Amino acid sequence: MRQLLLIRPKPLADELFSSWIVRLAWANGQKLHPFTHKILGLTSRIWNKDPDRGVPADQIELIATVTGISTEVIQETTLSSYAKVVLDGNGRQWILPIGHRARYWMRPGLQICPVCLASDAVPYFRKRWRLAFVTCCVEHRVVLIDRCKQCNQPISPHTGDYKSKILRDEFSWVLCYHCGADFRQINTFPATNGAINTAKYLINGLVDQWIQIGERSVHSRLGFDGLHVLCRMLCSNTRSRRFAICVSDGMGELSFPSEFMTRKQSFEELEVTERHRIITMLNWLLAEWPTRFLWAGRRARLSKAYIRGADSDLPYWLSIEVEWELDGGYYVPNEDERQALLVYLERLGLSTAENNLRRWLGQSYVSGHKTSDPLAPRGKKWPGYAKMKSRDRIEPL
Repeated sequence: MRQLLLIRPKPLADELFSSWIVRLAWANGQKLHPFTHKILGLTSRIWNKDPDRGVPADQIELIATVTGISTEVIQETTLSSYAKVVLDGNGRQWILPIGHRARYWMRPGLQICPVCLASDAVPYFRKRWRLAFVTCCVEHRVVLIDRCKQCNQPISPHTGDYKSKILRDEFSWVLCYHCGADFRQINTFPATNGAINTAKYLINGLVDQWIQIGERSVHSRLGFDGLHVLCRMLCSNTRSRRFAICVSDGMGELSFPSEFMTRKQSFEELEVTERHRIITMLNWLLAEWPTRFLWAGRRARLSKAYIRGADSDLPYWLSIEVEWELDGGYYVPNEDERQALLVYLERLGLSTAENNLRRWLGQSYVSGHKTSDPLAPRGKKWPGYAKMKSRDRIEPL
């Protein structure tokens, strides 16, 4: 049976799982990777992937055994605690990817607020800093940092003691593993009021489990799903780019000046400064929903097909605006309307041929002099009838 650790610091408020494990190893005077494998009994591959996305239940039990902390508290430090609120089926929506290669993080999957780290008695990394829509610190009103400003490497707290043969006295996880720069001393820039308001609004939605959108109160999961569609439209280089340009014009400033690297850029893959601008634009849209959204959509000539994209179903609060206000398609009569027209034409003694039906229904048809041979017997179908799709043909009753 494993014994309890001598020093067992509890997870702090909103602390990330990887941050807590790093602090746990440092408090017990151990380097991180030998500590996780030999002391905690975890698999050595835990740092070869994203450790915060979800830890197997058996490994959480091992950690709970040696720390004396309940499995529920440990589970709450992982990103899987957002599963019922913001995550989609594959667990990628709104979560910043780390792009790991062995134990190294290749993408800026973790953001930090240098002011928060500097003011902490023991610096630690917040769980909300892994969320793509959180681009600023609402307490200190500054834009978050996602890379070391000296060497441009991603922030990865688990690599702080890689190059040291002995355990450092200082907090190694706030130092860049590549150049040794202190994250607490990075200069910050003020955040926009729109991004700050949106961050507060969405963070409260995580806690309250509902979001106010316009005059509707919707469940957080439906709210975040629809907001992710809007962010995808604002960062796209396809036809939806015209929508982003219209939003920028409506804001009175060019906040979306350049195209992204790829044609279909994922919102989660953008740098924090680019996401900060998009969240500011999203705040402008939500301030007068749905008036501003419909204005920009009509001006960009955006149809519901481009808004849906690969999503077969939109959340109802977004779908109702798209279906009723931005549906640029032609009306297609249903089967009951066609049958009612057949009965009406028969009662008047008029032709019930398919071409005549299409003419009465306002659909494309062949003019009279092309429908059939004048010398052919009455009722002979016009030459193009056989080429029509079977679903468009209705035989007379």
